[in-house]
Formats: sequence, C-alpha cells, structure tokens
Amino acid sequence: MNSPFPLHTVHRRRVIDQPCVFLYGCPVNQEAKAQGFWGRVMIELFSVVFLVALIIRFLESRFERRQKRLDKAFRRARYFSISGISR
Repeated sequence: MNSPFPLHTVHRRRVIDQPCVFLYGCPVNQEAKAQGFWGRVMIELFSVVFLVALIIRFLESRFERRQKRLDKAFRRARYFSISGISR
C-alpha cells in the first residue's frame, strides 16, 4: 500500500485495522494520534467550530434572502397604497 502520506507508512497496520474518522479522514486522524490526546482534542474542537460556523453562515444567508424578499414586497405594497393604484 503506497500512500502519499508518510504517517500511513509509519502506522500502516493501524490504518488498515481502524476505520477512518468521519469528517477529516485517515491522514488527519493519524496526525492527531501522533500529536497525542491534546492534538485530538484540538482537532475535534476545530471541526466542531468549523461546522457550527458553516451552519450559522448558511442560516444567515437564508435569512438575508428572506428579508430582501419581504422588503421588496413591502415596498411594492407601499407604492401601490400611496399611489392609490388598485390591482
């Protein structure tokens, strides 16, 4: 098993025996093992923070689109009510 990641060659048996951790795959997982407990904790925290940031950004963009749509509707409604034009 030739791998571009040097840590795979060092921990070859462990990589084959253990399934890859969800989200960051085998190379990072091996790196975390090499770093020890606090390395794993830091990688876990980073991945959780990253996921939370992605979710917040997605929700903000949805909220902004909805707000634009509502603003447009209110402007249209105000224009028609001021000018007295009925549909």
